[in-house]
Amino acid sequence: MIPVVLVVSGGISLGAYQAGVNWGLVELIRRSENRAFRDSISVPRDTGRWHLPPLTLAATTGASAGTINSVLTAVEWCREPAYNRPEDSLFWKVWVRTGWEQLFPSTITSPRVISPTDSAIYHRQYFQKQLFPLIESLLATGTVRASCRDGVPIGITITKLAPDDLPVDRRGMIKAATQRFASLMWLKPDSRSDTLRFLRYESRRWNARAFGKLAYLPTSGGTSRIARADVFNLVQASSAFPYAFAPVEVEYIDAADRHADPRCDALYLGCQIRRAAFMDGGVFDNNPLDLAYGLHVDAHRQRAGPAGPATDTILPDPQSRVLYIDPDVLRGKLRTERARRPDSLEFTPRGIGLLSQLFAVAFPAATQYELQSFARGLARDTSGGRDQWIRTTSRSYPIVGEHLGHFAAFLGRPFREYDFYVGIYDGFDYVARDIICSDAPDVNQCAGEAMGHLIRAEMPHLGPIAPHVLQELYRAEHRDSLPGVLIAYPDSAIEKSALDLSLALVRANAEQFSGLSSDCRKRSFAQRVICNGGFDRLALKFAQEPQVDSLIRVAAADTACGRSKWEKAPAVRACLADETFVELIHDPYVFADTIADRILFQAWRVENTPGAKDTFASYESLVEALSAVHRLVSKRRPKVQWDPSSLPSTGFHEVIAWKIVPYHFSFDVGAGGVEIGYRPTWNRWSRFALVAPFTPAHVTGGIGPQKVDGFTALGGGLLWRTDTFLLRVY
Repeated sequence: MIPVVLVVSGGISLGAYQAGVNWGLVELIRRSENRAFRDSISVPRDTGRWHLPPLTLAATTGASAGTINSVLTAVEWCREPAYNRPEDSLFWKVWVRTGWEQLFPSTITSPRVISPTDSAIYHRQYFQKQLFPLIESLLATGTVRASCRDGVPIGITITKLAPDDLPVDRRGMIKAATQRFASLMWLKPDSRSDTLRFLRYESRRWNARAFGKLAYLPTSGGTSRIARADVFNLVQASSAFPYAFAPVEVEYIDAADRHADPRCDALYLGCQIRRAAFMDGGVFDNNPLDLAYGLHVDAHRQRAGPAGPATDTILPDPQSRVLYIDPDVLRGKLRTERARRPDSLEFTPRGIGLLSQLFAVAFPAATQYELQSFARGLARDTSGGRDQWIRTTSRSYPIVGEHLGHFAAFLGRPFREYDFYVGIYDGFDYVARDIICSDAPDVNQCAGEAMGHLIRAEMPHLGPIAPHVLQELYRAEHRDSLPGVLIAYPDSAIEKSALDLSLALVRANAEQFSGLSSDCRKRSFAQRVICNGGFDRLALKFAQEPQVDSLIRVAAADTACGRSKWEKAPAVRACLADETFVELIHDPYVFADTIADRILFQAWRVENTPGAKDTFASYESLVEALSAVHRLVSKRRPKVQWDPSSLPSTGFHEVIAWKIVPYHFSFDVGAGGVEIGYRPTWNRWSRFALVAPFTPAHVTGGIGPQKVDGFTALGGGLLWRTDTFLLRVY
């Protein structure tokens, strides 16, 4: 059997795509154990020269959001699934159900109290209340697969806020400051039951200094067993993207204490338990390939037998695959299109702009520094053995998660579903391209035929939606339909709607092949964020797809998708889309301004101190007003609507009050005074809008007594929007 090690990098909402890749890979690795299934995957069909060999999952490592997927991969591999389709998987339940509503703190109109959620932009309450208990229930129930009897080693990278000393030489004479840590563990079945346990992983002669310092999680009861809550806490720490999520305090044992402290024995009893704050493991090692390689070799030696000369020098199967799941590696037409885009700056920034640009470029580069170090190690490896193991997945189609700094997929459940299905397709493609057809003279032709076999063979396990999406992606890449495949349409109304949305996203994303560049300079700052890279055009193109508008109205009316319902009903299957998604599709530009206000408001809360309570109250009122105006405009469509219809709407009375109270104020500079009224607006264009202002009252006068003229004025006009002011002509 060919051992496969899965390496999952960080990527924020790219995690939904990576989860789909992992599901596809784990599904095919699991199915490769079946001889009949392997025999059905042969290319060409008549000779079967290239076929699917038996595979096994050897280890998994992750950084940042990839940590979540690495743990889910081990659990999915070890558990015998009750249902095979992707929508029933743990990957789906964790990633597709997690969006803006679950991550962002309570709404802008919440009580003015500084809560634990105000330690970062986003919070983890949904994970703690719903997702971690779900994972824990799967660890404690079900049937363990025979292939998991030896366990799966898991490697996780984390970053310590306060640096530690790392010995450079063997005697510890030279030390370097490091914040780069890693933690190792086994996921193994309990020999007395069908439960799965996390156990301490003890490395042998592996040079741990190659990836920083080792942090072991404490064990309990004189055993090597690790509490599940401690593992979940470590997962939160590793995926705590700076400022987006708060650092997490972790209790751990420094591996250096094992040799320095005589009280610390082989089971780590008597060791000092340290406590420190950790954050995103991707800060210094977002591509834990080195960790994966070392873990694979060390775990193979442990499985081979007790430590000693006979086992400490052996290497795993030379056909091993250390597979790096990389969303940035492109193939086919998408690779050709992206290669045309300029990779240099349009101008040379100066001053603060230079520092900003340096940070924007240097930070992503720094997260890959350890990958560069690993490359140098490969270059020094004269045997070439390690280099042959390294493989990557590739992507042939655009995904939503690559937009907005990799946060875009969090803005809508349909986005995450679509990305998940694209991930399944690319997971299948890797197996076809690198496992089945690696030595074929024409890899692309062989992979196309192998993909057809894989999708057909998996059809009974893919559910009612995935086969349709995979066929569209197959047609886009190979310019052909799957031969001999008749795919049934879903029976359920909600599944039909979900399929229509996914296929509409396939068509909308196809426009990226011709580029999505547009002039974003005239937009506001927040609007430029979604304009650069073409996310706005993607959303608008998607909204123009047939049936999408009616489907969005259905989603908007589905109360199960509301912000207040998610935590109470996380398992609801009848949810088509979340409220954030509906608002985004209605108007991407106004949505961008609204979200920017809410994020800035939450950022202020993070920075708030008890001594600034008065400032906080006034600032909160100001931001609430700004957000209210934006929420008002976000409801606008190409039809007549009241300008303030979406001012704070937490309850029925608030809605009625905001619709009755005059909201439009204009100042008469010449005579002095204020006009109070309403301004129904027809927002037909992005830069202009027709208005019919209605003024029931006019207050005139100077500093002294005021006079109220009870008159009514009704007229028409044209609004011209710019970044800085609103010109009214009527």
